[in-house]
Amino acid sequence: MLAAGFGIGFILAHDHRHTALAAVLFALALFSKESAIAFLPVALLCVFSKDRARRDIMAFGLYGLVTVAWFALRASVVSGIVIPLDTLPLAESPTYVRILTALRVQVRYLGLQVAPVGLSSDYSMNQIPTVTTLLDPHIVVALCLGAGAAAIIVKTWRVSAIPTILILGYTITFLPTSNILLPIGTIMGERLAYTPSIFVCLGLGYAFDALRKMVSGYAVALLAALLVVFVWGTVDRNATWADPYTFSITQLKTAPNSAKANYNAGREHHIAGDVAKAVEHYRRALEIKPAYADALNNLGVAKRWQGALYEAVGYFKNAIYLAPGLASAHYNLGQTLRDMGDESGAMTSYRKALEIHPEYAEAANNLALIFVRQGDLDRARKLWERALQIRPDYTMARENLKRLDTVGN
Repeated sequence: MLAAGFGIGFILAHDHRHTALAAVLFALALFSKESAIAFLPVALLCVFSKDRARRDIMAFGLYGLVTVAWFALRASVVSGIVIPLDTLPLAESPTYVRILTALRVQVRYLGLQVAPVGLSSDYSMNQIPTVTTLLDPHIVVALCLGAGAAAIIVKTWRVSAIPTILILGYTITFLPTSNILLPIGTIMGERLAYTPSIFVCLGLGYAFDALRKMVSGYAVALLAALLVVFVWGTVDRNATWADPYTFSITQLKTAPNSAKANYNAGREHHIAGDVAKAVEHYRRALEIKPAYADALNNLGVAKRWQGALYEAVGYFKNAIYLAPGLASAHYNLGQTLRDMGDESGAMTSYRKALEIHPEYAEAANNLALIFVRQGDLDRARKLWERALQIRPDYTMARENLKRLDTVGN
């Protein structure tokens, strides 16, 4: 939303010939979100619609320099960072699949913007299936909408540039997050429609103005009805964020085929003490995404709570195999091995957790307990002092250190 605000400001400032201000706003938009680069061709489109291209060459030269500087700075910051392919749902899909899936998603986006029914906070994993054929009903609808948009451009261009700007502006601002130009971390996300929705809202306003001229007596009543419906929808939607439990359960209802939604629901049931329900959702998450380290880790914790220690160990080891840097999985494995009487294995796991996450206070506390049982009180003391440096309010570590002092005295 910040990028959208700065992007709109950039276009308005340029339109009023405040070039320096426009350049600053464009830079702020880029630093807010990479996809804000789409505002540059939108601004260029507005210029051509007013036949101002020649006089604006210098201004766009400045915006081009801003873009180059931003790319250079971004490259220096993210250099060497490798994004795992499993976080990019369409990274390994053929180009035609990415295009077809993007068209399918556009039908969903447009439907939500006109009638926001069935909103969801999660479209990850299997919630939005990929499309591989032109015969998919969503593709047929998308092609019809595209043909209709093209017809509108052809018919209205000489009369008014507004419909063309709105249609192309919507298309351009969606391209960076469409998975067509490059894969991103999700197939669909309502937040990705914030900027393109500006053009939809302007288009609806443009259409409403034309309707008002034709049926002036009903225009105000229609507007009032729309306001009531959308205000009610907003109030109703806000209830989703009442608390984490409500949010997760609502998320699951709107995204039942999402591994993430099932994982989140399982976690909230786990926190609430309903371990059986938590296990059910963790298993469902793993059915959708077998290589889900966090779900394996939490399923292991749930099985440990149920007393199935050997089963829990298997889940923790699988989680560690998939995500060796998941410190909590090493810690939980240590907890379970300790329960099984394997202090040597527990010690190894606690140490690994601390190696990955040096400020893991619980791992330091439990490793200290093993050192106490082995008679190594000095190491135990250092670990508890370390735990309290990390978390001064860590009551268990403080009490253990007091007991150690009592024994020492």
